[in-house]
Amino acid sequence: MKHCMKLHAPITVILALVATATIAQLGHALPGPAPINSAIAEYDPSTGNIVVSVNEVSNWYIESATLSMTGPDDVSSVLPAAGGFLSNSAIRVGETFFGGNFSYTDLDLGDIAATELALGDLDIYYNGPGFGSPLEGPFDVVYLGGPMFDPADLNQDGFVDGLDLGIQLGNWGDDVTAS
Repeated sequence: MKHCMKLHAPITVILALVATATIAQLGHALPGPAPINSAIAEYDPSTGNIVVSVNEVSNWYIESATLSMTGPDDVSSVLPAAGGFLSNSAIRVGETFFGGNFSYTDLDLGDIAATELALGDLDIYYNGPGFGSPLEGPFDVVYLGGPMFDPADLNQDGFVDGLDLGIQLGNWGDDVTAS
């Protein structure tokens, strides 16, 4: 006799999933300027386009777990890199400012990544103000046209951890016989 579990998601999780996916499908997902001393980015899997917003950070970069920063556009013509160092490779795109901080909203980097990357392939990292401040990240890059979080992240806090397992176990249903 085979058994399988019956899992029912709480209505709040279902509503959050629907609301989040709808926002992403409408297009531009970034809420405008990044919070102070941070960086955020969005990725369009259909084109490979990446848009970034940074606010008073000395260093930021987007990294691909699969070395997929290989789109047709050249980021070096877009990034200011004034007084700093530009990273532009298959694994990482970003910049470091040795004498100050970067701040810009919705900077379109172009089609710099491969298309149709798996959710979670791209992460963004940044340092706060002043060269040498601690590195923050990784943080997920927002994917347009799809979920803006890992489907295993049931409480959508940005981490797949024991809290998500607790939600799953709390919603574990009765065993049912598979036919």
